[in-house]
Amino acid sequence: MPDEPLAQALEQYAITTLTMGDAAGAMEALQRAADVTPGREARARRQVQAAFIGADVSGDLERAIELLQDADRLQPEVTSSLPAAVAASYILLNGECEVDTAHGLLAEAIGRVHAAQGPQDSRVLTDAMHSLLMMSWFGGRRELWTPFLEGMDRFGTSVSQEVDVVHRMFGDPVHQALDTLPRLERMLESVPDERDPVAITRVALAGVYTDRLGVCREPLWRVIRDGRQGGAVALAINALVSSCVDDWLTGQWDEALELADEGLRLCDDYGYRRYSVILGGYIRELIRVCRGEGEDGADVAAEMSAWAASRGAGMAMTFSHHLETLRAISRQDYAAAYRHACDISTPGSLDGYSPHVLWVLYDTVEACLRTGRAEEGRRHVEAMAAARVERISPRLAMVSAGCAALVSGNDHAAASYEAALMVPDGARWPFDRARIQLSFGEWLHRHHDHDLAGAHISEALAVFESLSARPWIRQARHQLRATGGRVDEAAPRGNDDDLTEQELQVARMAAAGLTNREIGGRLFLSHRTIGSILYRVFPKLGVTSRAQLSEALERLPRAAEPSSGRKANRFT
Repeated sequence: MPDEPLAQALEQYAITTLTMGDAAGAMEALQRAADVTPGREARARRQVQAAFIGADVSGDLERAIELLQDADRLQPEVTSSLPAAVAASYILLNGECEVDTAHGLLAEAIGRVHAAQGPQDSRVLTDAMHSLLMMSWFGGRRELWTPFLEGMDRFGTSVSQEVDVVHRMFGDPVHQALDTLPRLERMLESVPDERDPVAITRVALAGVYTDRLGVCREPLWRVIRDGRQGGAVALAINALVSSCVDDWLTGQWDEALELADEGLRLCDDYGYRRYSVILGGYIRELIRVCRGEGEDGADVAAEMSAWAASRGAGMAMTFSHHLETLRAISRQDYAAAYRHACDISTPGSLDGYSPHVLWVLYDTVEACLRTGRAEEGRRHVEAMAAARVERISPRLAMVSAGCAALVSGNDHAAASYEAALMVPDGARWPFDRARIQLSFGEWLHRHHDHDLAGAHISEALAVFESLSARPWIRQARHQLRATGGRVDEAAPRGNDDDLTEQELQVARMAAAGLTNREIGGRLFLSHRTIGSILYRVFPKLGVTSRAQLSEALERLPRAAEPSSGRKANRFT
């Protein structure tokens, strides 16, 4: 029975429920509100609101499409509104990754709102501008940001300042992070107690390139747990991406792979292609490349590059170049590394709205030096100093000093290396730090300080072994031998405590002769996920094939329990 007062109460309840973290409850309340709404226009409007939650929060893309179609049949004018454009653009972006189409649709709708010059709904405008921000970032082209910047100028305080902080820290951190850091720090102070999953995931985005995700990890876990229970699934995938990035940067690579696999399962189940590209095509491949497991890395990167070009997803092109850069460095093919690094950042230039340059600083300078382009390397270091990159985060301070050491003359290199290694909390980013320490050891060896060189190389080697970063293990061992140091040739291997419960279960099934598809069928996982799990299990057990699993498992102590896969001080 139509009941407008009840519909209004349900709509308000949905808004409140969403801010408290119950996305499924909010979507259900809005759909019930639409069902009891007497007017066609108001009913269509509420269906559009529910569609947005389905597309951007709860993960129900199919239901979101149905709601938009119903709203269009009821009142076509409503589906040309800004809320409808936001929902439709997110369906296009998350489902098929049609970046240019989604961006154009939303930019046009935002332009119409401004032209109307009427009162604005700040909540809707904030959602629209954040959506446009994400599309501009994923598009990876400077010109895509123009409608967003114009919109921020037009609407002013009608848009939450949270959106502007994310824009500056996630979109253009090289040039805007320093002035915005005080605002971000204030946001981070309140995020531990935040319950709104939308707010949590947006603040986390602001910490991605500024190395402040650690503060967000426990709130992100709340979003992930809610998604596991069927709540805000889309935001849970978003939270898994941010968590994987933090794990990648801080050396928690096994956990990153676990979370990436979980996110991929959700992407497969709910049709979120955009996130599957980030989780499976990029983050997981970064770790495989650094572990020397990416024999098909060139094919993966080429496929991603072709896919990105067909959809206007310029950021995925950058992902591809980053993978190729690291893959080339892992093989000591510095000419190829230089080519791919230059596709992300021209040496001596840190372009605006190109945030990924902060993740390839050391790669770019090292490739310049190794290919006889020392002057280009120096120009890149000068550009970093001019942008005051070292003040953005301790990690970037360490990397900046390491880059300066690479290009320094003999009188200053040692001091720059020591400054890099003395950065507070530098050990939080073990892979970056170990690469710098390995370079320092090489420098010391060339300058005949073999004892100190051996000490630094040994420390770097221990880190690489803990990460199973095999290409760098080989390089460090080679350098350690050159200094006269003792090298343990035994392949690094773990013990049963390194295995998670899931890994042990998969290993036992594989040892019993089950195929990846058979194991996946029993555990409700894809065969691709099982393959990824076995990639992690083999080095932990010190084996190289399935035939060796049975014997390796028999050697495990019977009383041992699988570990959780996470360190106790994960969020400290």
